[in-house]
Amino acid sequence: MISPKKTSVEKSNTKLTQKNNLKKYAPEEFISIVIPFKKINSNVIECLKKISELTYTNYEIILLPDESFKNNKIPNNIQNGNISIIATGQVPPGIKRNVGTKQAKGSIIAFIDDDAYPDQNWLKNAIKY
Repeated sequence: MISPKKTSVEKSNTKLTQKNNLKKYAPEEFISIVIPFKKINSNVIECLKKISELTYTNYEIILLPDESFKNNKIPNNIQNGNISIIATGQVPPGIKRNVGTKQAKGSIIAFIDDDAYPDQNWLKNAIKY
């Protein structure tokens, strides 16, 4: 069976679709993960542990506690150099997220609560959409 030749418009549309798909799934997107919380606790540590296990690795983490704390409270195997700690004082989570957004370096901002534990493909799947 002989397949019909594509018209120039069909070829052009195919190329545009392929180009858009490549851009849509571009792995070089830098993501800022913003985590508001009151104080460092086991939930925060577990959340950070799960983030350190993500398949997508081009990200920074912005921690937004009420009060500052020393990095030594975060286990060494979780620290990756891309963790920022910004003490916000006792303000609602929405205001903390706004502070994190202003400090974010990423072209995409991902929000997660300290008691949420992301799937290892969380960011990889998120950049698809």
